[in-house]
Amino acid sequence: MKSEKNSDFDLEISKKELKSCFNFLNDLEVGKSGEELVKDILSSNDLRVEVKRDDWVTRGSHNLAIEITCRGKPSGISVTKSDYWAHIIGGSFILIFPVDFLKETCNTLKNNPKYVKRVGDRDADGVPVSEVVLLPWNELISLFKAYENKKKN
Repeated sequence: MKSEKNSDFDLEISKKELKSCFNFLNDLEVGKSGEELVKDILSSNDLRVEVKRDDWVTRGSHNLAIEITCRGKPSGISVTKSDYWAHIIGGSFILIFPVDFLKETCNTLKNNPKYVKRVGDRDADGVPVSEVVLLPWNELISLFKAYENKKKN
């Protein structure tokens, strides 16, 4: 029985890359690098982190809501001066994104009505005053891959 390739999960890697994937010393180095990044984000006086709490996901929307405007003016991700954006979901699940990734992604997706929603308090006409970009959970990895590939080029 031939198995089919699933592009969301299956990776095509060279034998050289495969060797480095299962090399303890390489894995240890990669792990330490990740630990340093998290330590820097959490303890640095130079790095700024904007923290948002989002209960949409826990209510079953399957999206992260990233505010881009409020009352017709840029807000949220559009104006943050932070280096990282921490998104708290539920009580203790935390996602941390580079702000550049979220800004670029939201700027791209805000032009597609599928990803944009008006929410929050309402104006005198009953229209919600905030506009958010909805980042679907199931698209986050592919959005980040596209961002990383663009950065490399």
